[in-house]
Amino acid sequence: LYYDFEEEQGTLAYDQWGGNHATLNAGVAKAKGKYGDRAIGLNATADSYLQLPNGVVSELNDFTITAWILLTSNTANNRVFDFGNGTGEYMR
Repeated sequence: LYYDFEEEQGTLAYDQWGGNHATLNAGVAKAKGKYGDRAIGLNATADSYLQLPNGVVSELNDFTITAWILLTSNTANNRVFDFGNGTGEYMR
């Protein structure tokens, strides 16, 4: 997966390496990134996340994630990545 967040509008983040497009939920906005406007901004609400396609990591044995993060506040239960379904089911 490779998301560059170059979309001008809409609710999709296009996967530049294939067809695994992600959905930008209501709490996500375009933001100034490390290199220009190629970033998304997340607020501190439950509706602020990027939804990857279902099962996109389910058949992987290993993978690497790279991201530039600008953390402006640190509250309980902040997550950069959250793969799973609740607190008892992971990586399915």
